[in-house]
Amino acid sequence: MMKGYEDGTFRPNATITRAEMAVTLTNAVGRISEDNIEAGFADDNEIPAWAKGSAAFVMWAGIMQGKNSNRFVP
Repeated sequence: MMKGYEDGTFRPNATITRAEMAVTLTNAVGRISEDNIEAGFADDNEIPAWAKGSAAFVMWAGIMQGKNSNRFVP
């Protein structure tokens, strides 16, 4: 479900971002996310490419929603 960072670290004490949580949840349910899908959030352009498909899935599934003014706040 979790892979860690590009530099090979895991960082268990770091605060997890909403983008990272979306990817983790998508992986947990066995869903393969497609990259660069627009989720419909006001800040879609701020969602990292590696998390866009997961953000769209968790929104569609009702797992996570936008915050103020429909912002994902990755």
